[in-house]
Amino acid sequence: MSSPAGVTAGAAGDQVEWLRRWCAPWAWRLRKSRLAQSIGALYLLRCAGYVAPLVTLPWLARVLGPSGLGLLAFVQGVGACVTLVVEYGFSFSATQQVSVHRHCPERLSEVMAGVQGAKVALALICGMGVAAALPWLKPLEGHASLLAAGVFAAAGQAFTMTWYFLGVERMVAQSVIEASLRLAAACGVLLLVRSPQDGWKVFALQGVAAWMAVVAGCVVAHRRVPFRLPTYSLVRDALQAGRSALFFRVAETSYTSCNSLLLGFLCPPGTVGIYAGAEKIARAVLATLLDPVQRAVYPGVARALAESPGRAACLVRQSALATGIGATAICGILFAAGPRAVRTLLGPGYEGAVLPLRILLLAPVAVSLKWALGLNWMVPAGLGKTFNRIIAASALFHLAMTLLLAPRWSAAGMAMAVALTEAAIPTCVYAVLRRRGMDPLRKIHADNKTQEFFDDSERKVHRHGRGWHAVSD
Repeated sequence: MSSPAGVTAGAAGDQVEWLRRWCAPWAWRLRKSRLAQSIGALYLLRCAGYVAPLVTLPWLARVLGPSGLGLLAFVQGVGACVTLVVEYGFSFSATQQVSVHRHCPERLSEVMAGVQGAKVALALICGMGVAAALPWLKPLEGHASLLAAGVFAAAGQAFTMTWYFLGVERMVAQSVIEASLRLAAACGVLLLVRSPQDGWKVFALQGVAAWMAVVAGCVVAHRRVPFRLPTYSLVRDALQAGRSALFFRVAETSYTSCNSLLLGFLCPPGTVGIYAGAEKIARAVLATLLDPVQRAVYPGVARALAESPGRAACLVRQSALATGIGATAICGILFAAGPRAVRTLLGPGYEGAVLPLRILLLAPVAVSLKWALGLNWMVPAGLGKTFNRIIAASALFHLAMTLLLAPRWSAAGMAMAVALTEAAIPTCVYAVLRRRGMDPLRKIHADNKTQEFFDDSERKVHRHGRGWHAVSD
């Protein structure tokens, strides 16, 4: 007669075996899923791109001090503008083109030549623009080496090949290369930056790592895609395709990457350093947690819309739910641990960063909805112009809030302007979608296909009875 303990152990063993059999198919599907691989690769890349600087933040905050960190953040704002112009809208337009034509090497060759040629032309324009604007960048007087290193690093980041590998859904190898180089640059910062005068070395190391990743990406890409020199027509087509996405990125950058730059014209470098410290912590959560999922979902939604709007809407719902829950949980923990996080990561002299950090942590949930409903739904569905109008209005709203709140409450005022802007965008986006009957958060039934969807970038998809069809914007 078996003992009760033996019966219990046997029952537990049966449950474990049942669980293993039940999970095995799901694990196999995840391992074979290109979407899961892209998300995992982007998480690796984002962790290296944002967590590695977060690791160096305690060292830089103590070595450079609030004023030195403020100058670093100001140059990063200038670099963000350079990256914005050189990247143009290719991270969206070129990714979509590569995703659609990924089985046609000749077409991929044309896309790659056009994008890289356009980036070279835009980089030259940016270099001349920064040189011309130097007399107006008063906080950087006497820091020409810091600015030059910042532009060098920004240009390297702008030439990234991530758009190509994301489009062909082969992100793993490129992400490992870029992540390794970024971690090596972070180690270099810890070893070589020893005084406030060494701030330029931060950007120099990051720039070398970025350009090495670009070279590696081009070598890997051209193993599958024939090399082709850019022509005027290919560059022109690439610029035209990315124009609408550029408009969005210009407006978005004004209330994301350029906040320290804006604050630098209103407040002293020490205040900029306080805000920059808080923003680096909050942005690490935003970019590391939300960005990989949403960017990996974008090509899938774009393809699915050509066949089944219902399946595309399901992808949007799942990405919004996953990132929203994750953002709420992590930001709630960081909100409660704000003082400890500031003391640990920034050190003495940054006590004023606690309130801006807590205000900024109110934004990630809104950002996840902005990505899901706006970029991953409105843009592929042909409502890019409407989405751009919302973003443009939000940029103006952010500028008005910055001028109103930052002079009065300094770093906390800038954080309030960011949080209010991020909350306003998904609210407006969802109102427009509900009014047009295109709410992806509701279950959508579609019985017709739109195979020619991508032939016209100005089309949009809307409900028509139980089916959907494409019409001009």
